[in-house]
Amino acid sequence: MMNCPVCGNEMERGWLICGLPCIWTPERGGGKALWSGGYVEGTQDLRLPADETGRPEAWCCRGCRKLLIDW
Repeated sequence: MMNCPVCGNEMERGWLICGLPCIWTPERGGGKALWSGGYVEGTQDLRLPADETGRPEAWCCRGCRKLLIDW
């Protein structure tokens, strides 16, 4: 069990699934998508999951619409 750090409600355990890889970037514009469907990562970007085969555990608060992801 995990409680949301924003509202304190109980969060639901799940896993993040997105087009592999899923990228987190600190830049609003993000990296550059390629016409081939690939992605050029920036130096500050995080690839989730790092090995492109796993599905990181994630906790969801539906009330706050927040996700906490273990990567």
